[in-house]
Amino acid sequence: ICQTDERGYCRGCFRSREERFNWQTMSDAQKQEVLRLCRQRLLRKIRANKPEPAEEPQQPSLF
Repeated sequence: ICQTDERGYCRGCFRSREERFNWQTMSDAQKQEVLRLCRQRLLRKIRANKPEPAEEPQQPSLF
């Protein structure tokens, strides 16, 4: 069962409402394009949620 996020994409498969409703009538080429878009959406979400690396403290000088 799909649940949508704030942008209207499914939280699990990353398809839009229109993409989900039309999936059964799409050609294989259209489905491949939707899957390509879904991968892009997933990667974008991962990048957006990735925490900024913590700044490492500088080692004090030994001299």
